[in-house]
Amino acid sequence: MRGLTLLPENEPVARQSQNFSTTSHHWCMIDIDSLPWDSDLHDHKTMLEHASCQLPAEFQQADCWYHFSSSMGIKAGIRVHLWFWLDRPCSDAEMKAWLSSYPLDLLLFNPRQIHLTANPQFIGGASDPYPNRSGMLEAGNQITTVSVPDDLESRAISLAAMTKARSRSKSGCLDPVEVIRDPETGLAIDGREQLMFLLFNDVMRELVTAEKAPSEDALTEELWARFCQEADITAVNERGSWTIADARSKARARLAEHENGLYSFVSRSDRTTLVAGSGKVDRPALRSVEEAEALLNDCLTGFFSDLADSESPRLAVRITMGTGKTTKAIEH
Repeated sequence: MRGLTLLPENEPVARQSQNFSTTSHHWCMIDIDSLPWDSDLHDHKTMLEHASCQLPAEFQQADCWYHFSSSMGIKAGIRVHLWFWLDRPCSDAEMKAWLSSYPLDLLLFNPRQIHLTANPQFIGGASDPYPNRSGMLEAGNQITTVSVPDDLESRAISLAAMTKARSRSKSGCLDPVEVIRDPETGLAIDGREQLMFLLFNDVMRELVTAEKAPSEDALTEELWARFCQEADITAVNERGSWTIADARSKARARLAEHENGLYSFVSRSDRTTLVAGSGKVDRPALRSVEEAEALLNDCLTGFFSDLADSESPRLAVRITMGTGKTTKAIEH
């Protein structure tokens, strides 16, 4: 760890910093910044107790080491670092999940974040309003270790699912890239649009191969039953909650596609992987190698031509192995 002295121009205050990696640690430093405070700025004990009360209950019970930030007394509010010892190492993601709803700086739990921790240096005639900036804050319970909640890992996964970047599809909906499951329950907590689409592919393959097409009610009930087994329907994000009406909407759309023969393997996500069905289709006629290569070339030419025109083509090709699908695609 290397100290860095900062000497800003035209400012009487300078401070040192040390760079820590907080990827996984038994200890944690919490940075409370600009916490409103209208009372005595020199009543250290009361200020620190007030700062501690802003944290989760597990922290409020434990002793900690405090250190007033370099800007304490220079800028408004309570500005303090609190160091706690944890009963097990926690990742940055777990710390963010634990502390995300509290008034503190979560940037500390980024792997490449600089932590400004050393005492400030006052130059140009300035005096330190807090010459004794650090010490032990005792909570009065003779507890020196913070108990880490058992569900912190699942909380971190849920928080990541809720806050991860989304891309917007052509329909205007925000879709995740993958199905994310809770590690404890195994239920999908994000990517449920993709999950419902994939489950409906299975339902359609199984039911539509019967002599008669299933009814809308039968498709709806089967899809909803499978979706409830796979997904946590209590989890709500910006898309809203999932209900059986979503399954009915899918059933109605898929039946229409089945009847007109235009099933496109497309969900609301523009990045959905094509899935071939096992419906009632005639076995393709055998072709010579030359004919197959020509047809493949025509298919790829049309596909990449549409792609160059900023369209979003989708192409499914069934062809004998070894005919050069990958090579031809790369050439195009």
